[in-house]
Amino acid sequence: MPRRRLLAAAVVIAMTVLLAQILFVACGGGSNRVPPTAESIAAGRAIFLTDCTVCHGDDGRGSILAPDLTVHIPTRNDDFMFGRITIGFESAASGLTMPAFGDILSETDRWHLVNYLRETFGTLTFNTPSGS
Repeated sequence: MPRRRLLAAAVVIAMTVLLAQILFVACGGGSNRVPPTAESIAAGRAIFLTDCTVCHGDDGRGSILAPDLTVHIPTRNDDFMFGRITIGFESAASGLTMPAFGDILSETDRWHLVNYLRETFGTLTFNTPSGS
């Protein structure tokens, strides 16, 4: 019985996060209003170094605390990333939690961070072994 309750709680959490993101975009959030200029990307980098590297690392490759951004950012759109930054995320499956920055960073700063993430981690790269 406890396993069913845990599963039910995980489903409720996942649905709540999904609904919050849908409402966020429907209420005017999203649709990046900050062009990805050099100044915006530099501002986003400063935010990343201050607020994100403790979990994601300087290179964005993640840790036991957070996922590898070089894998996740290329597969996400800007609105999705903005939503994650704004409302945070809790994974029942992995137990990882990303704090919400909606009350910490201004909307413009959150878009600067999205621009930096897109510029820095937005392309999938593949490491292939070099032949000898």
